[in-house]
Amino acid sequence: MPRKKYFSMLIFLVSLIFCSPHPLKTTPQTPLEKLKLNIPENATDKIVFLTFKISLEDSTTDKHLVTLINSTLAEGKLKIKSFKEPVEIEKNYLYFELSADRNGVKNYERVENPLRMVYEYPGEVNGQLAKALIKNKTGDFVIRFQYDSSMKYLIIYKPGIDSLILKPIYRGEIIH
Repeated sequence: MPRKKYFSMLIFLVSLIFCSPHPLKTTPQTPLEKLKLNIPENATDKIVFLTFKISLEDSTTDKHLVTLINSTLAEGKLKIKSFKEPVEIEKNYLYFELSADRNGVKNYERVENPLRMVYEYPGEVNGQLAKALIKNKTGDFVIRFQYDSSMKYLIIYKPGIDSLILKPIYRGEIIH
């Protein structure tokens, strides 16, 4: 292939990569919802349970509606199972981030995505497990975390279409 063709292919690829819209930059920012937890002063050893309803508004634009439907406090202490950075992104999970400020991430956790439920059952070949993906239009999920008075923001993410990036679908400011 002559050099001119290589150069024109290179220009095309560079323009395709850098001039195409970035998925996170083209989506409008999710509004910030106020989450009033009604936690007493000097509270310690509290677990926060937040129940959300999620629905797929538009499958072509991958638009979701996430609504807080219940918040509950319980006495107790959770085992630390969060991670400081997002791990390998899996399509069938929702991820949430708790942070003390807009830039400082406190921790990440994940919950099963009720819109993409995977069920395992005994398969017909050699007794191996088979999997079935059930897609739903609406569902509920519960986020639980150890209460910390320094936590200010909650952001819920879902994997993008290519599962390489996390797309924010809910943003909340925790009001103490």
